[in-house]
Amino acid sequence: MDTEAIQTQQESLSENTDISVTTMEDGTVRVSTTLNGRPYAIETGLYAQQADAAVTVWHGDTMVLTTVCTAEEPLPAVDFLPLAVDYREKSSAAGKIPGSFYRREGRPTDKEVLSARLIDRPSRPLFPKGWRYETQIIATVFSYDREIDGDTLAATGASAALMISDIPFAGPFSEVRVGRIDGEFIINPTYSQLQLSDMDIVVAGTDASIVMVEGGAKEVSESDFLAALEYAQEAIRQLNALQRRLVELVGRPKRELPHDTVLEELATFVAQTAQEDIRSFIRQITTKEQRSAWRKELRNRVLQVLSEAANTHPEWQTLPLESLVSSFLTELERHELRQMLLTEGRRLDGRTPTQIRPILCRVGILPRTHGSAFFMRGETQSLATTTLGTKGDEQIVDGLLPTYTRRFMFHYNFPPYSTGEIRRPGPPSRREVGHGNLAERALEPLLPSEEEFPYTIRVVSDILASNGSSSMASVCAGSLALFDAGVPLRKAAAGIAMGLIKEDDHMVILSDILGDEDHLGDMDFKVAGTADGITACQMDIKIEGISLTLMAQALEQARQARLYILELMNQTLPKPRPQLSSYAPRLTIITIPVETIGLVIGPGGETIRRIVQETGAEINIEQDGRVLVAAPSEEALHKAVTYIQGLTQVPQLGQVYTGIVREIREGLGAIVEFLPRRLGLLHISQIDYRPFNAISEVLKVGDVVDVKLIEIQPDGKFRLSRKALLPSPSQPQERGRRGDLREQPRRPENHHRADRPTSRGAPPNRPRHL
Repeated sequence: MDTEAIQTQQESLSENTDISVTTMEDGTVRVSTTLNGRPYAIETGLYAQQADAAVTVWHGDTMVLTTVCTAEEPLPAVDFLPLAVDYREKSSAAGKIPGSFYRREGRPTDKEVLSARLIDRPSRPLFPKGWRYETQIIATVFSYDREIDGDTLAATGASAALMISDIPFAGPFSEVRVGRIDGEFIINPTYSQLQLSDMDIVVAGTDASIVMVEGGAKEVSESDFLAALEYAQEAIRQLNALQRRLVELVGRPKRELPHDTVLEELATFVAQTAQEDIRSFIRQITTKEQRSAWRKELRNRVLQVLSEAANTHPEWQTLPLESLVSSFLTELERHELRQMLLTEGRRLDGRTPTQIRPILCRVGILPRTHGSAFFMRGETQSLATTTLGTKGDEQIVDGLLPTYTRRFMFHYNFPPYSTGEIRRPGPPSRREVGHGNLAERALEPLLPSEEEFPYTIRVVSDILASNGSSSMASVCAGSLALFDAGVPLRKAAAGIAMGLIKEDDHMVILSDILGDEDHLGDMDFKVAGTADGITACQMDIKIEGISLTLMAQALEQARQARLYILELMNQTLPKPRPQLSSYAPRLTIITIPVETIGLVIGPGGETIRRIVQETGAEINIEQDGRVLVAAPSEEALHKAVTYIQGLTQVPQLGQVYTGIVREIREGLGAIVEFLPRRLGLLHISQIDYRPFNAISEVLKVGDVVDVKLIEIQPDGKFRLSRKALLPSPSQPQERGRRGDLREQPRRPENHHRADRPTSRGAPPNRPRHL
């Protein structure tokens, strides 16, 4: 997208920067503006008055209540930010009753978990360093118009609540969603607009910089991606101005952070004891295991020195020294590592900033799965499997939107052994849900359509070992596993995690970061895509934000790394396998006339149940006449398809069919099933030229007999003839093997079997075998 077009869009976006202020009799204060042609408002004063701060955010008819509560007293020395974030959607917001057995909201859905992460990640870096007060943010969707999602409103509401509270906070930040239709960017597009958009990117930021990015796209270029961020920042500034106006009206004074001189003295002592050891050790090329063992040994040594020094510092004796020492050593290592990178351009494992760790790819390693792949980058390992299922395996999603199904799922597992830890296994963590969703976004745009490949697809990435960028390893392994399963993925996809070290005006961007570089650095920017563009991205940042210029450098460096990884992956398996695994189910789609759907289903579902029981197939019929047939083998699939085609085949006058005698009616004739569920009368006069006393002398129930359709009566009944296929008495008879004369019925070219229609005269709905 050209720069002039972006500027024109930004100018039109800035036209509606006027802020309206309304004060109501019930104490509500409301500030509002217009965004994407819809009113956007923030209110406070009426709801949740006992929370430290509470705001409601309105956009269209979607309303989210966001509350903030914080503890009065700080936790004893902790080395983390005690922040908890929850996002919940009330079914009543969309006029629905929950579909669970208990008919009430239960554990958070994946959508709610992902939305909570969209609040947590931009909020966390803007809290002051050393904030030890337990803080909880809860966002609840109380009204949903089925067009505007509440996730970005909840994040903006969290910032507004923090801004008007007494919590020190380096905001405001705002969060918006960016879409693009026909080259035109849209801020907070509606649900219907997103269906037409080639990108869905959530951006959070302050006035000066980007704080968080999360989203997917259909292979957009780096320049288009950057243009989307630039366009989003203009809307972010507009919403930040709305929050600042609210603070002017109702904001409270911020509390002062306590200054602890005792902790400062303790930190200085630890630095004097360990700094030189840290500076020397990080310049050695070591593995993750070696660094962990060294940290443990250093910590024990510092604690021993500290316990002796505590005899002359009684104020230290009441402190939780073990946790404090761990925190101080981490900060020291962080400082020394950053200085080494900034001044020497050297990393913990000896690589340069742009260098990628050694990569190993393997496919087809698990014999009974439908597809499998192993991807190893440095010390990070992902084992991915692909499983192909039928339409009945699709996931049913019951949320605020009308219930729908998903045919592609990507699940990410991070067991404790992947980092050498002991931890009780449990349900997927928020991190596992988030990483799985990121990999799913990266691969979903590359999948074939349901018409082309009607399988339900599940990819699972199990992380066997982790030292940085396991989610991007999952993208690479997942892409290879889909290729190995024979899924006609349009292109291969790969991912890379970028890092950042920034001190004042000095900075360095790192490709393929280690776990320690992620922990000690300022940014974790994951970018996934193909050789032609970006399909997914996620940025977590620990400082107050980065500029678009810095983002552009990171994107270009990530593109070069992605191309390098794709080249190595293509050397292992350059395209999908031509055949599916022999253990995968067989699927096909046929099309039947809409008016025959009832015939296939049968009264009370009798016919379709019969087909399923006899063939073992799974059958799904769409309203447009498409029939998806799945079976465990090619033979069962063919049998089911043949049965359905026979049911829907229109009987043709003069055609020859192979039928089954279902009933004998002496004096009248035989009832023959000449097509599945199609019965015709074989009159006694049409059975044979030879005289006989009883029909049972010639035919019995269950006999297979060739018949010709000689009449279709106005009431839809069918008359058949066997005699028309026999030689007349005036024709010579053919001698049998034993010398006896036998009548040999001839089978004309237009002959059909009841259980297997021939290609000649068959309906045009031929199955498409996959």
